[in-house]
Amino acid sequence: MSEWQPIETAPKDGTRILLGGRWLPFDINPGGGWFAGVFSWTTISGNPDADDYFWLGDGPSDASHYNVDFTHWHPLPPPPKDSK
Repeated sequence: MSEWQPIETAPKDGTRILLGGRWLPFDINPGGGWFAGVFSWTTISGNPDADDYFWLGDGPSDASHYNVDFTHWHPLPPPPKDSK
C-alpha cells in the first residue's frame, strides 16, 4: 500500500503509523498546510476493553494536542537495509 488511506481504516492494534491532515486555523496561522506525524492507537490503562484509547504520538502528546484535522494514515516505510 503506497497511497494514503482514510483515517477510518487505520490499524488500531498498536502499530506505529503516519497520521496526516491539515493544520486548522489558529491565531494568525490561516491553517490548511499538510502535517504528518508518527502515532499509534493505545490506551493508558492497558485494558483492551477500556474506552480510553487515543492516538499517541512519538513525542509526549496525543493527537488531540495538535491543531490538526487528521484525515489520513500511511504505513511507516521499512527501515534502511544494513549496509554492512
